[in-house]
Amino acid sequence: MLERKLTSRRIRRLTGDLIHIKNASKTRKIRRLGPLDQTSLFCGIPKPMEAEKNFLLYALFEPEVPGGKKRKIPVDPKSGLPLKDWSNRKNLMSYELAYSLLTRHPDRFAGLGYAMTGNGLICIDIDKARNEAGNLTPLAQSLLDTIPGWVEISTSGNLHIWTRGQWAEGKSVNHGLGLEVFNSTGFIALTGNALDAKRAIPDSDVDLKTLLGSYFDVKIKEGSTTSALDPFELYCKREPNLTLAEARRITLEELNPTPRREDWRRVGMALHFQFEGDPEALAIWNEFSAREECGNYLGFEDVKEQWESFDLAHPNPTTFASLRNMLKKQITDESVLRDNQFVKLNLEGHQAINFLLKGIIDQGITLFSGASNAGKTTLMVDLTCVVAHLCAEDHFLRVRGRRKVIYFTEDVGQIERIFRGKRAFGDLTASPEEINSWIKVISGKKFDKEELIHLIRHLAEQEAVTIKTKNGNHTLPPLFVIDTASANLKIEDENKNSEVSDYIAALKVAISSSGASVWIIAHTPKATRNLDVTEITARGASAWGDNVQTVVAMQREVGGNQTILAVRKNRISTEFDELEFTTWLRSVIVEDVYGDEQTLSYVIGNLTPSTTAVRRERVERAKQERANSQKRMKKDELFLKILAHVRDYPYQNRKSVGHALGGGNGPRESAIKELIDEGYLILVTTTPEERRACGNKRVLLKRTDKPYPMFGLEV
Repeated sequence: MLERKLTSRRIRRLTGDLIHIKNASKTRKIRRLGPLDQTSLFCGIPKPMEAEKNFLLYALFEPEVPGGKKRKIPVDPKSGLPLKDWSNRKNLMSYELAYSLLTRHPDRFAGLGYAMTGNGLICIDIDKARNEAGNLTPLAQSLLDTIPGWVEISTSGNLHIWTRGQWAEGKSVNHGLGLEVFNSTGFIALTGNALDAKRAIPDSDVDLKTLLGSYFDVKIKEGSTTSALDPFELYCKREPNLTLAEARRITLEELNPTPRREDWRRVGMALHFQFEGDPEALAIWNEFSAREECGNYLGFEDVKEQWESFDLAHPNPTTFASLRNMLKKQITDESVLRDNQFVKLNLEGHQAINFLLKGIIDQGITLFSGASNAGKTTLMVDLTCVVAHLCAEDHFLRVRGRRKVIYFTEDVGQIERIFRGKRAFGDLTASPEEINSWIKVISGKKFDKEELIHLIRHLAEQEAVTIKTKNGNHTLPPLFVIDTASANLKIEDENKNSEVSDYIAALKVAISSSGASVWIIAHTPKATRNLDVTEITARGASAWGDNVQTVVAMQREVGGNQTILAVRKNRISTEFDELEFTTWLRSVIVEDVYGDEQTLSYVIGNLTPSTTAVRRERVERAKQERANSQKRMKKDELFLKILAHVRDYPYQNRKSVGHALGGGNGPRESAIKELIDEGYLILVTTTPEERRACGNKRVLLKRTDKPYPMFGLEV
């Protein structure tokens, strides 16, 4: 048994207590601790780890750069291919199953891994545990002496300390010391090769903050082996759109002043790194420092001295993003009461709804979703023309307040073509100057949420329109249209609810002060194309629909020239919940720059109100009409077969027609009866001579002279 298993693994050689096994990617060593039929090759893994369903299998892949380390990547246990969503609980397995698969398919997997899921087990990875002589370094020995836990020798010969405790971050790294703490991020490649069999994972939590906090808190001293970041890495760590004015607002309004000198220095280091030592950033830190809550302020010279001691090339700089997480405002009774005042309800009279499109869509954030080629942009241009009053005065969707529209598009040429078609063949009579004045187009890009907040805030103020009403002047902020979300919003993973929610929250912040509105156009999954328009959802995370005020779905009718717009979610009651956008093509012949003629086609549309009930009734009626038509066609086909057979073959009766045509007796007998009732066939009693000629048939079917109409023809 042992020989067969070893042969299947292509043994290179067998020496001492080490089995050298040739893998698809490298030669790996597995310590032989007894017969292979015992419970585990990794028999040193503690029971607290075996009890968890946190195991996965990994394989070795080529390094990202020539000469680099081969990459350990989790793989699918069935195919052996990289597993993208490996941290998902459904892709993790028990120790017994993982080990069983590893031993059965050693050519597919390089080893076992343990996924860190924040379950209380902590792994401290000491990457520089040994010196050139192979002995433990002072740091490694110190950690082994102070941190209780099970210790295994890693695949590289360094150490993993497995213990129990709490850690604030998913993963912490000190590159200079070669020290990492894994809590809820990543996975650890296991060997089960215990450094000391007497060590075990403790039953209770260890105070890791006290034991390890200093290693992830201290500034790396000069002469450290840590390499500095290159200019591109430094640039990537800075927030590209953070201005000095915004940094001053955040520092003085959002950050909590603290008497701890360590936290005070972090504020300075973040400002110093973000603005590369700019004196204006120093002034902000000095203003922050001078407040009473910041403790012992020793004057500008002390602040400046600290400022000049900061290192711009620090390998692990304090960034502004980390600063905001570390020094958020403390929540106190006073701050909670101050920031959450009671709102007095206005209950006098009736409050009118601020519609953008009369009777169907009001102010706020609205999500429009539709499949590719559903006519989304053509329809959106029509709707924005209504908002900007570039439509007939009596248009059923038009409100009195005229707003400007800021349109973010991924294809400016498409917007131009739609407007050209509306001016040439539609009802758009406005001049190009008026259109450009009221609908302002911005060529889309992937906007970072911070950049988009600033842009929307600025444009909301700049492009607001003041109108006169019976109650005085009224300011109308613009409508922002984002076409499409995937082309304009910098969201790394549109399926991740937290990312989508954060972006929509940022948009709400951007429009909160001005009262502007945002329309977001999104794509739909391919799987929803056959659903009713009221069942369509946006592609990606559910947060798209959950976090906006209004959700609208768009769908082109199959084989038709109508796009249906249906309101799926709304915070108000409306007169109608659907719009029908009927389109048609118009063409014009133009000459290109070479004088050759070409035909340009434009899609022109017309909006009409509808309801879900009316549309469904129409759809059902059309479906029934199609079914009746198909039924009638089949019936006519059977009628023609019967009439042709009786005409071409003499001496036919019901039985002989049945033998000749086949099929069910019921439909055929019903058809013959109807043909007789309508006068296309008659029943004739045979004479004795005829009976002898036709095989003793007593009653025959005969064709009359009455023509049978079908599809406008007489047969």
